[in-house]
Amino acid sequence: MSTVMQGFCAILPVFLAQVARVARSKLRQRHLMALIQQALNIELPMAEVYRRISL
Repeated sequence: MSTVMQGFCAILPVFLAQVARVARSKLRQRHLMALIQQALNIELPMAEVYRRISL
């Protein structure tokens, strides 16, 4: 994995947390995260995404 990709993956949970905070709605959060995941084609389990956001 390139350094750029590692750095991007490191800030991704922070970005997702901000998106989730703005969205408020659980359904919309899940939908947005799924779209972002698909767009980036990153295999990150939703449970892991939620775990990072809830820290």
